[in-house]
Order: sequence, then C-alpha cells, then structure tokens
Amino acid sequence: MRPLRFLANVVLAALLDACGAACVSHPLGLLPDVDGVHFRAIRTDCDTIAKDSGVSIIASRDGPRADTLILKYDPFDDTIPQILIESGTIVIHLNRISSILQKIDRWDSFKVTVKADRIDYP
Repeated sequence: MRPLRFLANVVLAALLDACGAACVSHPLGLLPDVDGVHFRAIRTDCDTIAKDSGVSIIASRDGPRADTLILKYDPFDDTIPQILIESGTIVIHLNRISSILQKIDRWDSFKVTVKADRIDYP
C-alpha cells in the first residue's frame, strides 16, 4: 500500500509542478499614504480545486513594525478601494464586493470601519 501512495504523491507533485503556481498575487493599485500610514491592496487569484479570489488590504507604518492584514474580501471586480482616516478611524470604502472574508476592528491606535455600497453575500 505504501509504494502506491508514494507513487500517487510523486505523480501529483509532478502535475502541480507542470501546471505552475496555483496562486498568483499582484498589486491592485496604488493607494496613497494617509497620515503616515501606508496601505497596500493585493489581489490573489487561486486556481486549485475551485477558483478563488481575494483582495487583502495591508496597513503599515515606517519603522520596524510588521505589515498587518486589516481586511480581506472577495472582490466583485478590480475596483481600487478608497481609504481615508478621520477622527481616529480608518475608513475603507468599497463599491461592490461579494463578501468580507476577514476584518479586524482595531489596528494600532485606529478603529477600522468598512463601508460597502453593496455586499452580494453578507
């Protein structure tokens, strides 16, 4: 039984290697720095058993602090989110999305709020 399992793993690894990377990430667009906070929007598309897409909004500051994922959502299209900081709150405005996959409520000294015009699967 073990040689058969080993052979199956070798064949699967060869097939995956021949198909290339299962996930591809690219910057969605340039987001301006707001009040000393840097934001990046990265879209990741995966094609494994089913197609899967997600946009990650990452916040950081200058210095030794690590990047922090503050929002991940299933996009409807490639619209670039609008981000601003007002009264100690990071406001992320999205036109239309399929669903929110992950969100934090606070980052650093900021509250995080998401405003979406339309969420297909809330």
